[in-house]
Amino acid sequence: MNEGERRHFIPPEAEQVSKGRMLALTDGVMAIAMTLLVLDIKLPEGLSGPELRQALGRCSTRWACSC
Repeated sequence: MNEGERRHFIPPEAEQVSKGRMLALTDGVMAIAMTLLVLDIKLPEGLSGPELRQALGRCSTRWACSC
């Protein structure tokens, strides 16, 4: 085996990752990241019911665009 062949040689036990498996991994990583971001959100004291809906409506354009 010459130098060029050694560089591109993949051992038989090394398995190629399928596209579906890579997408599943990416989805899992994104789900964990989004969960960690949501866990950090703290609501101001006394904000509930109609006030909460109004406050969420005002900021919905900021978080809806990041999805």
